[in-house]
Amino acid sequence: MDLDSSHADTYTQQEKAAYNARYQTIELHPLVAFDRLTGDLLKAKLRLGNVYTSNGVVDFIRPVNLARMTVSLLTYNLTNWLLTLSFPAASKGI
Repeated sequence: MDLDSSHADTYTQQEKAAYNARYQTIELHPLVAFDRLTGDLLKAKLRLGNVYTSNGVVDFIRPVNLARMTVSLLTYNLTNWLLTLSFPAASKGI
């Protein structure tokens, strides 16, 4: 998983827009998570423009990690179950 924060300049009074001293603009500071292998967007969150890059990362990533772990566990269990159907002797340790 790849986490990134970005900045998006705003040109009108938009909700959550704030002055960012680093870029010296009024902006939004979104946080995004991508799948490292496929590049698919997993989650995005629009944040205040003046928050530090890592603010809120743990709460942001927790549901994504939980979902990915659940899928991994289900895939692992399904694979093992299919192997026991295909190769019953292998499942008994023979």
